[in-house]
Amino acid sequence: MHADSPPFDWTDARYFHRYVLTGSVVQTAAFYGISRFKVSRALRRFNAHHPVPLYWQTQAKLQLTEAGQAIWALLDEAFTQAQHTEIQIQRLFNRPIEVIVGLPSIGLTAQLFTELNTFAHSEGIRLVFTGETTPGSIAEGLPHLGVFLDRPRSEPSLAGDLLIGGARFDVSHALYQASEPSAPFILVGGYSEVEWQTIVQHDHFGLEYSRHGSLCQPLSESNREQLARLGVGIVALPTAGKETDGTLTELTEYGRFPLYSLHLGMHPAYRDSERHVAVRSHLLTVLNQAEMGLALT
Repeated sequence: MHADSPPFDWTDARYFHRYVLTGSVVQTAAFYGISRFKVSRALRRFNAHHPVPLYWQTQAKLQLTEAGQAIWALLDEAFTQAQHTEIQIQRLFNRPIEVIVGLPSIGLTAQLFTELNTFAHSEGIRLVFTGETTPGSIAEGLPHLGVFLDRPRSEPSLAGDLLIGGARFDVSHALYQASEPSAPFILVGGYSEVEWQTIVQHDHFGLEYSRHGSLCQPLSESNREQLARLGVGIVALPTAGKETDGTLTELTEYGRFPLYSLHLGMHPAYRDSERHVAVRSHLLTVLNQAEMGLALT
């Protein structure tokens, strides 16, 4: 930190975290209910706090530096833990939490957040969000329901009989690299266990691979996408919305494939809860509407 740099501000850090997750000042401002100007000013202030730049903003997309990726990963872990802590404190003081929802760290997450928040406000339902979720965590009751990464629909579900399940939606993926790559032809990035199982089935596509490294620890798709744009190597990404992205090139020789499915599960204890059933039904509606963009093309 420079001697004359602005002090560290956790609010600025939250705006930076959300901005990287969505890639959009507009979506970040909408999520926090503030102006775009306030978000932009906070991002400049947070960037200036550090001795090296955290990101570069081009006409096409946000590009994180190595320092930016490392800081974002730390913030993501810290904020996820803070959400869990908040839930436990609320329970300690018997504050009513009506519905706890878990969402994955994928490109669709921002849309799911927005849709659920809008729905909850309109219905008077108090939602609390947790971070990444699994069938096991839902079966343990935290969260009450959630969207998790499952195996593609051609394979058995990870959920078994533990949960009230929902439709599974295959998400089309392909291999991408920077339009002007500067790194070896190597498959890199952090992947969840579900994703990695599919990658292994493809025998790593015949590519050398680096599953973890100084740039590869974060598991989120947004971080994986940044790795590709920085020219670090090849990554597996959802195909939705990539057709007009001039920063990435699809390696069509490897074809498209479902790397995972999205599966909505709910703890059986909330089967008769009108509010939980309403949130689950709305999530299924949102996922159904998004299916055309997620499915294989």
